[in-house]
Order: sequence, then C-alpha cells, then structure tokens
Amino acid sequence: MQPTKRFFFPREVGTFCRSQDSKTFEERWLALPRRNRVPARGDFSLRPFAAMLRDMVLLDISAEGSPWSRIRLVGEGVRERVQSDITGRDYLEFLSPQFHGGAAESVRLMFDHPCGIWQVMAAHYQRGFSQYLELTAFPLATDNGNPQLLCLMQPYGGPVLPMLPGLSVMSVDTAVAFEFLDAGSGAPSWPPTAP
Repeated sequence: MQPTKRFFFPREVGTFCRSQDSKTFEERWLALPRRNRVPARGDFSLRPFAAMLRDMVLLDISAEGSPWSRIRLVGEGVRERVQSDITGRDYLEFLSPQFHGGAAESVRLMFDHPCGIWQVMAAHYQRGFSQYLELTAFPLATDNGNPQLLCLMQPYGGPVLPMLPGLSVMSVDTAVAFEFLDAGSGAPSWPPTAP
C-alpha cells in the first residue's frame, strides 16, 4: 500500500493522530468479502464490529443528482452525544453549505477509487457543548438502491470552543485533519484539481 496523504488545516491546535479504534475499524472493513473492490452490504455482518456498534453510523448516499446522505442507523453512543435521534435525517444538513461540494467529492472518490476517509472535526450540539470527533468511514456497495457509508464516529480529545448551532440538533465543522485511507488502490489526489 502507498502511504496516505494527511492534511492539517490552519485551525488545528496540536497534532491529531489516528486512534487504535480507527485502525481496528479499518482492519475489519478490509477483511470483509469484496465484489468489485468494495464490500457489498448483502455480505456485511455486524459481528466483527460488535465492540464498536455504539459509535457507528450507516449512511445511504445519493448516487446521482444533488448530493444527500440519509442517516440510516445510529449507534447509542452517537445518539447520547447528540441527545436526539437523527435517524432519517440528511447528514449534510449538519454541515455548512459551503462544504457540501467538498464532502460530496470526497465521498465520490471513496467509491470510484475504493478507499476510506479519516478525519477530525468539531461538532457543536444544541445544548451548548462542543467536542472534536474522529470519523473513520468506508464504502459499502448495494445490489439495489443507493450505496452506503459505514462510519465510526468517536469523541477525540477534550471539548472545543462552542458555537451556536442554530435550530438544528448539531452542526459539524469542516475537518481540521483529513486523510484518505488506502484500501489497495492507492490514495486519491486531494484537493481535487480543476479539469
């Protein structure tokens, strides 16, 4: 495997490193059976991920048209942090519209150039508390319907300066640390270059 490229953004304070849980999540995704370079949802079992279920999220991703990412399943740990059931909502509603294009492009690359994503971002909750979250995500193919992202979302470090999230139950900042995770095809180029 080629080394991954890690990007740190100007707002970073200190150094962000991947947790062992993130690395274990990646190892378990890499061990899943594959069809066409991406594990299929129909072949997916939760058993290898049992110890991580409370911090996992499963997203349905739009395959065409305007980007959207419907939250299909949410682990109990995520629900406790948000203090609301966000199942059925579009993840993009929690991300500022200025970052939607970059998020959609990075997800597209995860499927076109099978790979994962690791990032750290600040999450701001309606109750006035904010914290960094470590997100590790990998694609799942489906036979019918939209592809999916399997995500591990855990607290990372201590609290951060809160920001009022508006009317939503939470808002998520753009990543302060980001890298594509090589799944055998190398890491895609980022940021995307103009044609």
